[in-house]
Amino acid sequence: MATGEDREEAPEREYESVWERLAAEPLLERTEAISLDRTFLKRLFGGFYEHLGSLILINLAVTAQVAVGVGVGFLAATLMPVPWLGILVLTVLVILFAGPAFAGMFNYTRCMCDDDERTSLGNYKLGMVTYARKSWILLTGQVLIAVVLAINFRFYAATHSTLSLPVMLVLLLLTLIWAMSGAYAWPLLVRGLEWKMLLRNAVFLALAAPFSTIVDRKSTRLNSSHANISY
Repeated sequence: MATGEDREEAPEREYESVWERLAAEPLLERTEAISLDRTFLKRLFGGFYEHLGSLILINLAVTAQVAVGVGVGFLAATLMPVPWLGILVLTVLVILFAGPAFAGMFNYTRCMCDDDERTSLGNYKLGMVTYARKSWILLTGQVLIAVVLAINFRFYAATHSTLSLPVMLVLLLLTLIWAMSGAYAWPLLVRGLEWKMLLRNAVFLALAAPFSTIVDRKSTRLNSSHANISY
């Protein structure tokens, strides 16, 4: 059994921290940075004002798709025997062309906002294919709500009663909420949310910051990227 004198004569053990070990034997070796030779077009469409060139191309593609839908719709509407049927065919064709285009555009912007996503023009096509059915449902719902609000507003505007003005004010408020919620519905759509959570979060975001939703489009886009909301 060791005595107190033996314990005093024992040499002290030197303590070496983890950081000193890493400094002496680093896990990774330092390497030289690789310089990439990028052409003018790659610099323009890859890093000029954060993918501004690609966004211009995508907006042109969306505009072209909507224009094709409107053109085909007008041609088909002229062949219809009654005007209301022509308007219905025009609306359906515009929704068929515009819905996937909007989904592809917002899917591309979603990849831009997420740090772990690689942004490329293929995200536009992927969004069109992946969210085509949901985009048709969402756009159809937005169009139907707009039609119902417009019909009710016109009806109460034509009736000169004491309740007309309060009801018209309520309809205007509902129209404003519907428009603000639509600004968030599409970015939330491309995050794969269920319909209940998508609609709830869109309305919640619109009511939480109505002024920035109407005035500041940049804050609308940034706030829309946060799909998971906890109360």
